[in-house]
Amino acid sequence: MNNPPAKTSGEVIPIKPPPFFRALDRFVHEADLIVQHYDQMQRLFTALLDGRQTDFAACRRAATLCETDQMLLANCKAALLKFDPDSAYEDNDREFGDLRQSVIAERIALLIDSKPTGRPSNPEVFATLFMEDLLAVEDLSLIALDTACREVRQAKPYVPDISDLLPVLRRHLAKWDERLSAIYSLADESRRLMACIDEVEIEAKQAAKARAVYQQAQAVNLARHKLKQARRDAINAEDSYCEASRVLQDAEEALAEAKGRFLICENELAQAEAAVNNNAKASNDGQT
Repeated sequence: MNNPPAKTSGEVIPIKPPPFFRALDRFVHEADLIVQHYDQMQRLFTALLDGRQTDFAACRRAATLCETDQMLLANCKAALLKFDPDSAYEDNDREFGDLRQSVIAERIALLIDSKPTGRPSNPEVFATLFMEDLLAVEDLSLIALDTACREVRQAKPYVPDISDLLPVLRRHLAKWDERLSAIYSLADESRRLMACIDEVEIEAKQAAKARAVYQQAQAVNLARHKLKQARRDAINAEDSYCEASRVLQDAEEALAEAKGRFLICENELAQAEAAVNNNAKASNDGQT
């Protein structure tokens, strides 16, 4: 192994002047706020594309980067220059350069020297192997290494070894990858979401207009159908009225004829009664 061993036991002076971790905690908090806003934008973007979100005013409010958001982004980008500077990487290239071995060695030394118990019997071998394991970590970043070392240092009463650090480090790497992605992509995501809102709103207005036209056409068709039905009903009612009128006329004629016959019969009955009465009277007069 050709890597230089990490300095230990009094050879390292921590480069973190107080209140380093207070500022780092504030950075973590502000970065997580940006992640929350970024995640909210992505959920809204998906909801808009799926047709599950129609409150465009609320979407625009969520997509807009207010003054507070702009301040958080500026704070986080400034904090990155402090906690994860380009100078910590080979060729001063944070994106493509590996974390400098001297920086890793200092963090290993700080882990060892911060614990009074459980110190390795051979610090040089311990630190060299620790260094090799860390150099094998893909996309190792200074800020993830610092926050992971801090968590392990606070959790373990003894000098932690690589098995203590690696699981924590991988979790911190994933978390910082999420934070950095949100910090550098939030503005683009805001523009992308706003464009999506405009596009979906236009489509929604066109769909609403099409629905209105369709509903109006349906209403016209329904009115025409009702008119046609009403005309058929009127014709049927007229036919029924005419038929009833004919029946009534026939009934009235039959009634008049029956009434005439009744009057004739009544007259004949009256005449017959009179004749009977006259004959009876004449018979009575002859007998007397």
